[in-house]
Amino acid sequence: MQGIRLELCGDDRAGLLSDVTRIFRENGLSVTRAEVATRGSQAVNVFYVTDASGNQVKSETIEAVRQEIGLTFLHVQD
Repeated sequence: MQGIRLELCGDDRAGLLSDVTRIFRENGLSVTRAEVATRGSQAVNVFYVTDASGNQVKSETIEAVRQEIGLTFLHVQD
């Protein structure tokens, strides 16, 4: 299982990936796969995440992560 697909698109900045992965970790998520790119000044990143046990992530966990990262930057693709 690759996990749920999260797309992060927005202005790139120093420390963005570090901040995002810290937020994932603090919410008990594990990244199983990542596609990281920058197009001009825009970060275009895709993460596949599961919970720490490798299971499907609960919707309330995803919502908590979206609130922390920013609703306009993080999109969920089931």
